[in-house]
Amino acid sequence: MRLLDSTTDKLYNRVQSWLSTDSGRLFIGIALIPSILTAMYLYLLAPDRYISESHISVYDSSVPSGSNDVFSSLGITSGQSNTDLQLLEAYLQSPKLLEQADAELGVKAHFSNSRDFLYGLSEDAPFEDFHSFYLERAYAEINQRTRLLTIITEGYTPEFALELNNFLVQEGERVINELNRDVARTEMGFAEEEIARSLRSLREAQMELARYQNQEDVTIPQSEGETILSVINGMEATLAEAKIQLNETLTFLSPDSPQAKSLSTKISALETQIEEQKSRIIGASGSDEALTRLQIEYNERLFKVELAKVVYESAVSTYEISRSQSTKKLKHLLVPSPPILPEKAKLPERSYWWATMTIIYLAIFGIVKMIQRSIREHQD
Repeated sequence: MRLLDSTTDKLYNRVQSWLSTDSGRLFIGIALIPSILTAMYLYLLAPDRYISESHISVYDSSVPSGSNDVFSSLGITSGQSNTDLQLLEAYLQSPKLLEQADAELGVKAHFSNSRDFLYGLSEDAPFEDFHSFYLERAYAEINQRTRLLTIITEGYTPEFALELNNFLVQEGERVINELNRDVARTEMGFAEEEIARSLRSLREAQMELARYQNQEDVTIPQSEGETILSVINGMEATLAEAKIQLNETLTFLSPDSPQAKSLSTKISALETQIEEQKSRIIGASGSDEALTRLQIEYNERLFKVELAKVVYESAVSTYEISRSQSTKKLKHLLVPSPPILPEKAKLPERSYWWATMTIIYLAIFGIVKMIQRSIREHQD
């Protein structure tokens, strides 16, 4: 026991005498005091920081998946676009969302409530500095391998870290829902414009057909042609009967007899009327009312009406589909790993940083000693 005390006293005296030398005083100023100050800062001033983490993904049900495995059902496919995740990443780190989070959760008041004068947040800090500080404590990043958006939030209490993470997840879901509504409104607006345009085209085609019918004084040329043919058939039957009667009359009367002349006149009139009606059908007389021309022109206008009807019906069908899909969510926010309440503070890593800084101080001390020794050697 006495030997141990004697050894301890000798060691203490040697250390004390060495510290009184130039090297000892240099060691105290460069390594010992900074190491003690670092330990005091880390263990007395730096607040505990709790971390809450969540993972989210966006699944687009309008895009068919190439496989039916679990990851595909979560929207984690090799062909999935990162556009939605990039949109969420930018929004969750935006200054606008920080203003909303501060108003609802008191983010600035929480992070300014610490004794950390080096890396803490001041209550009077401008918003730009506040936003930069916030991005170091709450941020989102895309994992290119899993196609998931990781949200990490820190807090001086585990409850605040969890509350902030839940807030960001809920805001992400709200943005996706707004995106669904915007897509639905855009599709509905386009469908309504198509209906209005196709309805105007249909009305114009119908009005053009009506104007043509009024101009040509016809209703349906095909029906009128059938009527004319029926009249021609009747007149031809009358003509045949008149010719028979004329032949019978000529057997016992002369051609100059009044009865024979009357039948001849009737036959000539019937033949003239039959030729006129036939010319309306075949257009041989060159008349503007030739039924062949009327039929062609009428069919052209009728085709435009029928085509406009088909386009209008297609636009109405598209509108109905868009309206039915507007009640469905095309994009879904999936949370395969929701945030949980952290049980212990992960940051700051006090022992690691104290040991690291102490080694740096000792290295600086060693470098300074080497420089001093080199200078003395050159002086000698």
